[in-house]
Amino acid sequence: IVGSDLSWITYAKYLKSAIDKNWEQSFEKSKEKLKYDTPSIGQNLVSFFEVLNHYSKSGSNSVVVSAKKSKAGSSLIASDPHVGLMLPNFWLMVGIKSPSYHAVGMMVPGVPIIGVGRNVDIAWGGTNMRAISTHLYDVTDLDESEITERRVTIKRRWWTDKDIIIKETPYGPIFSDVDFFEPDKLKFKAALDWQGIRGSDEIYTFLKIAKSKNWKEFRSSFEPYRVSAMNITYADKKGNIGLVAAYGQPVLKYPERTLDFLKKRDNPIVRTYSPLELPFAYNPIEGFIASANNKPFENTKIPFAFSYSNNHRVERLQKLISQKNKLSFSDLKELQLDVFSRPSKELQQEILKVLGNRFLKTQWYHQFSLWDGNFSEQSKGAIAFHGLMFYLAEEKFLEDMNWKVNLLNEIKSTEKKRLEKMVLEASDKVSKFCE
Repeated sequence: IVGSDLSWITYAKYLKSAIDKNWEQSFEKSKEKLKYDTPSIGQNLVSFFEVLNHYSKSGSNSVVVSAKKSKAGSSLIASDPHVGLMLPNFWLMVGIKSPSYHAVGMMVPGVPIIGVGRNVDIAWGGTNMRAISTHLYDVTDLDESEITERRVTIKRRWWTDKDIIIKETPYGPIFSDVDFFEPDKLKFKAALDWQGIRGSDEIYTFLKIAKSKNWKEFRSSFEPYRVSAMNITYADKKGNIGLVAAYGQPVLKYPERTLDFLKKRDNPIVRTYSPLELPFAYNPIEGFIASANNKPFENTKIPFAFSYSNNHRVERLQKLISQKNKLSFSDLKELQLDVFSRPSKELQQEILKVLGNRFLKTQWYHQFSLWDGNFSEQSKGAIAFHGLMFYLAEEKFLEDMNWKVNLLNEIKSTEKKRLEKMVLEASDKVSKFCE
């Protein structure tokens, strides 16, 4: 799970829908949307993909500030991995001290690395890059002689063991055979070529990071790193900051086809770019680096991902940091507690623009109209906003993580009378929601 590839969620969604006649057109139409957000996989899927979706919470952010923009005179770092809350927890706070190591940070139980932390010289954080570490190949017409089978026994606690057959190809195991995808109805077979089985050493990387004393040692630690793709931020006690694209990028024979959903066998992976061959940032002129699952670099040779998080989160971080000449650690704490949502505020403003004072005598609408866009703990306006959004968006948009943008566009094209009718029908329900 630690090395998982979030593009598997994209593959899972569209393989599930591939039994429909127009599934390819659906994927093509979604490419613009995929540039901004990972698609929902639906509520009916209880599987490994749901584990990925729910336990790797969206919204991670990490900020590093250089000495020239720091009141402390040294660099600062503040990271929020947005990991899921569960018992037992997926992460532990640990400290280690030995002749070789002296560091503290967050560790996944059973994985002997500090993923987010610091030693006496440097500190590191990060966000998920959502990059493509896996390519899906069409192996429908692959010669049977190139397919091998192996039987695997899955041991299940407090239940009977289960035997499964895995069909291997030169392009990875056949992925579309999983019952969830209804393979009998699919018109093709797809194999999964994942960087994680091509050889890498992420544990070694993080062990070296924990001993690194400077940027050169830190960045060179990533040479064997491949999965999962991360934007790793860096700060050191001398005031330097940086960002590494921690990613083994698979390079296709025809890289311009990287964003095709199903690759043809004439377009194999010909090499892998190591993190040391990818763009990086070090001591940018702005004096800070902010990362929030956004696209880390513009105009890369090959697209990194099917999708990135909306830019509004990283833009919010950049705006708040830029407003101050120098930042203290307290400023970074406040930054992590910021709960303003620009897309939500824009959505509220568009509704007010259309409806004006039409429902102002209604208590919930009054609270909604005064809302400042902050999801603070005691905000009645925030409750009214989400109450209304639930009823406006539930059927058409809520399964889409990009629903706010889509709903905003919908409202802009909706006639005033129709929107009034929708809000009127929802009004009593929203009032109860806000009680």
